Amino acid sequence: MHFSSLTSRLILIVNEAKYLQLYEVFVDIWCIRDKFLIAGNKAEYKQAS
Repeated sequence: MHFSSLTSRLILIVNEAKYLQLYEVFVDIWCIRDKFLIAGNKAEYKQAS
């Protein structure tokens, strides 16, 4: 009984860690995308002016 509850808790922790890693990767991609968008907007702004 105690052992199974411990393993299920471990599985939960592992799953949460996976989701956290995915979230971090997603945030990294989002930040990179924003940098490219900002750089693109600056380039367009320079061309326009």
